[in-house]
Amino acid sequence: MEVNRTTRQITSTIGSKKIVVNPVSIATHLDKYQRPPAEVVTLPSPAWSHPPDEIRDALTDKPNSYKNDKFVSGKLRLTFRLINKLVHYNLYPHDSESTPSLNDGTLLFVFSRSEEKVDWAARIWDVMANFKDKGLSNANSPFPAMITKMCEEAGVRGEKGDNLGHHGCLKPLPRSQREKVPKCHILLRKLDHLDPR
Repeated sequence: MEVNRTTRQITSTIGSKKIVVNPVSIATHLDKYQRPPAEVVTLPSPAWSHPPDEIRDALTDKPNSYKNDKFVSGKLRLTFRLINKLVHYNLYPHDSESTPSLNDGTLLFVFSRSEEKVDWAARIWDVMANFKDKGLSNANSPFPAMITKMCEEAGVRGEKGDNLGHHGCLKPLPRSQREKVPKCHILLRKLDHLDPR
C-alpha cells in the first residue's frame, strides 16, 4: 500500500487488481454527498486553527475533563456527548468513544459550528492515510464497509478462507439518547449524508 499525500492518493494492489482511493472515489461512496468547493473548505485545511483551550472550553466546563491529551466522554457537555456517539457510531465504529482525543474533540467542535465547511471525503481520506502511517498491524481498520465495497467494485476475489463482508456498518442510535439533546434532529441531518455503506 502506498500513500501519496501530495496527490492525496492511496494505491494498493490486491491479487492482480489495483485499488486507488482518493477523496473523489470516497465521495462516490457517500450517498448524496457533494464535496464543497475548495475555496470554501475550512477543514481539513492547513489554515484551520483554533487553540486547544478554545476547543476544550467549548466541549466541557468540568474540571479534570481533559487528561493526557484525551477528553473524558462522560464529562463533555450533553450536546457534545451525543455528537460523540453519532460520530463514533457512524464514522469511526472501531475507535474509542469513551476517551476522545484532541483530534476527535476538534471534529466534535466543528460539528457545533455552522460556519465550518468540511470536505468529508478529504477528512475520511486523511483518516485512512493516518491509519497506514500507524501501521497495518492495528486491527481497527477505518471504514471497512467502504473499503470492502471498493475492493468488490474493482473485482477483487476473496482467497479461500477469506470472509469479505461489510463489517462495521452503522448502528442505530437509541431513541433515549436522541431525545436527551434539544435540536438533535439538526445534528442527525448533518450526519445523514455521511452513510459510508
